[in-house]
Amino acid sequence: MSAIPPQNSDPTRGFSFASLLSDPKYAVFDFGPGDTSALSTDQERQIASHLMDVLLATFLDKIGFVFQPPSLDKQVHADLETWTALNMIPLCQGDTRKIEAVTASMRVAASISDYFYPHADRRSRLLIAMASTAGISLDDFVGEAEMGRFGSFAYDLLMGNLNFSDAASDGWLGMYTRVMREYVSYFGEGDARVGALGGDFLVKFLSSTANEDRFRRLDTLPPHLRPSMSSGESPHGCCPEGFPYWHRYQSGASGAYIPPLFRGVPFDYWVTSVPHLVRFTNFTNDLLSFQKEVLGGGGGARSFELNYMALQVLARRQARVPSQLGPPGSLWTYRDAMREIMDETHLVVYELDKAFVEFPKYVRVCELGRRNGVMMLMNSLADTAMRSGAASGTWMLLVVRGRHTRTATYCYTSTR
Repeated sequence: MSAIPPQNSDPTRGFSFASLLSDPKYAVFDFGPGDTSALSTDQERQIASHLMDVLLATFLDKIGFVFQPPSLDKQVHADLETWTALNMIPLCQGDTRKIEAVTASMRVAASISDYFYPHADRRSRLLIAMASTAGISLDDFVGEAEMGRFGSFAYDLLMGNLNFSDAASDGWLGMYTRVMREYVSYFGEGDARVGALGGDFLVKFLSSTANEDRFRRLDTLPPHLRPSMSSGESPHGCCPEGFPYWHRYQSGASGAYIPPLFRGVPFDYWVTSVPHLVRFTNFTNDLLSFQKEVLGGGGGARSFELNYMALQVLARRQARVPSQLGPPGSLWTYRDAMREIMDETHLVVYELDKAFVEFPKYVRVCELGRRNGVMMLMNSLADTAMRSGAASGTWMLLVVRGRHTRTATYCYTSTR
């Protein structure tokens, strides 16, 4: 008997966010980037903000979110403050605005470490906090003087052009490179593939900042995505599918947050779930940041916050994809994008539950009735992880208490 539901079962158990978002009151979200008439009054923005709160509350309920108090590690906090004071504050060169931004980033990073990794070892918690402090700071504005170097970061790294030796003169790029190498070394010491997986996301994250800066205006987007500046011109219908998520995958550092969860657990056990963990983190982040990045800007400005939903709406409109929830004849809107991303995330949670909650039951049942070589191997991996002192906490978090996995991921994505 298999503990995994049949493949033709309904993973969302009959629920669809389309039914919720089809309510006429959500028509306030029937607009896209560059729509100058959307959310033009304070009242409209307040209504949209309230409705977004309702949507997020429903979304979190449907994916099984349960708040758990964070586990505070005062030593990690103290070590992070010391590291920041020695490695990042001097790079601000007395600029109060930058110092405040770095300090705020450090506090967010400490919260990520506390809440997202309650069972991780202290070194893992400190390293992910260091990487978060560096990444969040650079993602804001503190390293804008070196932005041109960020765009060629991956190229220079592959060509061996990054030979930092003097911490005082290496700048933000040198600081970030040292953090990244320390991360890769630690998480890859038992299995190089694990360190490389996280390091790859850290490289892509910094390299993509140049594109993020360039794509921040509608008139500097790639031509296939760029909307017409003339109200009478129709979309060309020639925008290829898939670019928005590819860009989201490149620009998000979400994959770097996975190895600390599984330290001590064999790579082969959790590697198949990496795509779903990345998608869940990215999608939840975009939903939780919608109010700040879209509603906070008033909706109609030519300059906008680049995120997956904004690019997806632009791409679908240029491909002439009709709205599924808006008026007849209208093109894809933010309302459609929210419906799509919520339904996809709901499905991703179901897949992760199968991987980390249901699969261990399935392995043990199969092991009892059929000592198949593959089943014996997977059962051995499970036993190895459970017996490992370093892994036991993480394993219990991810497998036995699967609902808590979603709780922890929510904490991280709500801050990035």
